[in-house]
Amino acid sequence: MNRNLGNPNTQGPFGNTLLHSAVVSGDISEVHRLLAAGADPRIANREGLTAVRVAAIFGHGDIHDLLVRSIPA
Repeated sequence: MNRNLGNPNTQGPFGNTLLHSAVVSGDISEVHRLLAAGADPRIANREGLTAVRVAAIFGHGDIHDLLVRSIPA
């Protein structure tokens, strides 16, 4: 089933994106899916935290590494 996410970089009231939520929950499969859909791990929420930083804070090393590798040089 192909679900259309719309814009994966849309921010909620606190500035979090779907990628922030997937990182917090530790769902690496969802992180992969969102990155493939164009999610940008460099977007900061209202606290100034990117999904990359959130992964580090929550100790999700595998997700952190994936997000860092996904950022264009």
